[in-house]
Amino acid sequence: MTKTFGVNSCTDGQPVEFFGHRVNSVRLWKSWLHPTGDEAKIAEMTPPSHCLVHCPRHGTTGGGVAIIHRSSLALHVNKNSMSHKSFGKLDVLVTSGQSTVRLVCIYRPPPSARNKLTDDNFINEIGGLFCSHDKDNIVYLGDFNIHFNSPQKPNVKRMLDLLHSHSLKQIVSEPTHKSGNILDWIISSPSCGIIKNILVQDRQMSDHSVVALKLSLMKSPVQPTIIKCRNLKDIDAEDLKDSDLVSSPPSSVGDHVTLYTIPYTSLLDKHAPSVEKKRHLRPNAPWYSKEVFTAKRRRRRAERQWRNSRLEVHRQIFRASRNQTTSVIAKANRGYCLQEIENCAGKPARLYKFIRQLLEHPPNDEVEQYNKNMADSINEFFVNKIDKIREGLSE
Repeated sequence: MTKTFGVNSCTDGQPVEFFGHRVNSVRLWKSWLHPTGDEAKIAEMTPPSHCLVHCPRHGTTGGGVAIIHRSSLALHVNKNSMSHKSFGKLDVLVTSGQSTVRLVCIYRPPPSARNKLTDDNFINEIGGLFCSHDKDNIVYLGDFNIHFNSPQKPNVKRMLDLLHSHSLKQIVSEPTHKSGNILDWIISSPSCGIIKNILVQDRQMSDHSVVALKLSLMKSPVQPTIIKCRNLKDIDAEDLKDSDLVSSPPSSVGDHVTLYTIPYTSLLDKHAPSVEKKRHLRPNAPWYSKEVFTAKRRRRRAERQWRNSRLEVHRQIFRASRNQTTSVIAKANRGYCLQEIENCAGKPARLYKFIRQLLEHPPNDEVEQYNKNMADSINEFFVNKIDKIREGLSE
């Protein structure tokens, strides 16, 4: 995938590492995925707890659009949208909590004598696309192959006039191509308040830079993930030794696969049946790092060893690992806070917001009920007092 947008929605989901950024969904173009036959490639490039949807470009290789998104992020592909000859698109509706945003990912091939595409065709078709959509909470993003940084060019001027007529605005201001041009656009309405910031980074992996877009959406509820597992400790090794695979192994690879698939699966189902369990994906803290993950795994390993053996030496190893993990977590948390405070230099509003997030405590229902009762009692006291004063004046 050579041309990439990263979209990070501000939700409580489980993000994935993508080029050093923790994002909840990634949009890719242009893709070389075919309508069928690329299932192995799709499985290899899809992270755990994520899904991939793609719209290939028919009739040629390349030019498709793909989206990798978190499984708990509700994403509906609009398959009834009209197709276009001058560009490919993937129209999706993303729902997170009570927030909904429509994302239209576009790839426009460069016009050439071979594909017989022109700027007039593209501007006419993209104008029809703008007319067919409601402008509230919609974002158009993709490789438009139009030099936004050259407004004097006729095709750029026509495109900007088209955006102005539909009350839309292109908001990428940094070069996104190695030639210094802005080819990758993000278009939305000026009244759309879900776009928080945009980051353009050249990762030296393509002629295009990575463009990261952060959307402000309400958090979505944590969705449980269904996993299948087996208790392999319950397997009787003697039954496995008596199987045909050990006693009379076949000579061909196909027979080996058949024996592994049928008899061994039956033995597994007999001694260690597959069971389904629910696993809740919890969001990681922003300071969570690989060092913290390694330290916690080492601590769990030491704890299991001590609980199985109950030896004093293993208890001491576990305590040392526990103390080290606590130190690593504190260091990571402290480093994250210091880095955030440094990033707020010259931005007092942002610094105040960050400090307020650190110091605020979750709401306490008992305290809220106490404050409500106190307010009611004070109100009742003054109402009774005014009534008594009025009664005294009337006498």
